[in-house]
Amino acid sequence: MTSAAASVQAAAGARRAAGRARIALVVVFAVNGAVLATFAARIPAVQQLSGLSAAQLGAVLLAPAAGALCAFELAGRVAARWGSGATTAVCAVVLPLLLPLVALAAANPVALGSALFAFGAGNGALDVSMNAAGIRVERALGRHVLSGMHAAYSAGALAGSAAGGAAAAAGLGLRTHALLAAGVALACALAATRWLPRGTADRAPDPVSDPAHLVAAPQVRRRVLPTPVLLLGVVGFAALLAEGAAGDWSALYLRTEAGAGPGTATAAYAAFSAAMLVGRVLGDRLRARVPAVRLLAGSAGVAALGLAAGLAVGGVAAGIVGFAVLGAGLAVIVPVVFAAGGTLPPERTGMPAARALGRVNTLSYLGLLAGPPIVGAVAGAVGLRAALVLPVVLAAAIAVLAGPALGAGRRGAGARRPSA
Repeated sequence: MTSAAASVQAAAGARRAAGRARIALVVVFAVNGAVLATFAARIPAVQQLSGLSAAQLGAVLLAPAAGALCAFELAGRVAARWGSGATTAVCAVVLPLLLPLVALAAANPVALGSALFAFGAGNGALDVSMNAAGIRVERALGRHVLSGMHAAYSAGALAGSAAGGAAAAAGLGLRTHALLAAGVALACALAATRWLPRGTADRAPDPVSDPAHLVAAPQVRRRVLPTPVLLLGVVGFAALLAEGAAGDWSALYLRTEAGAGPGTATAAYAAFSAAMLVGRVLGDRLRARVPAVRLLAGSAGVAALGLAAGLAVGGVAAGIVGFAVLGAGLAVIVPVVFAAGGTLPPERTGMPAARALGRVNTLSYLGLLAGPPIVGAVAGAVGLRAALVLPVVLAAAIAVLAGPALGAGRRGAGARRPSA
């Protein structure tokens, strides 16, 4: 076999491996969404078993968020050292196993808090590693696929929510349900992870300690939040704060401000979620056709205008449409931000890309945590309709920051396709 033929065969084999890795990551993203939604659907059962008041339960539910925030940086370091594929394979197996642990600990508030911290840490580690692995697959395939993986997460969350609701309606015990859900999720994860990329292809030279890189980029210094990481993190923070506000306040807005009935009030978040799922399914096609800066700015503008119009017009129908347009606009923002964070050149940040992605994740998810209480505090002062102007303002801010955020990390931020 000639060297040229061998090269062609090797390239074809690499593309087949990348294609299998893409399928594996779609499954892993869906498993992640389903596991988290399973827990969320059974929170009332957790409260009943624990005997906690609503206020006490709210405090305990900070534990998974704290665990995730602690895990982001560590997962980025591990992925940079051992490879995102191997890290994802371990985390995808561990996370389903933590779901029964939470159910078993539900009767004891202290044990429950500890189990939820571990559960959140497992989720945070998987979040960073699977996004880093998705970016690696994008490079191998030479095309955008990360948004489709996030769509799989949304689809898994919808499936987990539906199954959790059905289990609760049927009177299935929390521990039995957790074991069954964990078994299904674990089987899917084990079947998928054997196709994940192995090796340390994610690992990049450290431009601070590598003399060759010091010559090429003498200006690089070690900083906790280099400018490219900070700007992407601010955009992610704004996007996830708006997403969290929709999740926690959309139904209440329809119920108290628009006069919807109890059943109709849930339609706002359903419309938001459905629009976000559709947007993420179409997101990779948009990323392939529209420069990243323009896509980010345009999507944020659509989100801002949609919700602003819904709030201004008022009424049930306008509210539902407004939240749906918000979801459609936000759909591609997080995949674009995470893809940019996972491809930041080390010579611009002073750290491997996987670690930079971990810090972008940390800043972004602070928005998801801060959104509900911030909107609640503003609503207490000026009313819920006025408070929901905050996501509008943040979406508009994303449109303004799109250029600096995507241009600060590398030249050619408007490139349509990832480099293979």
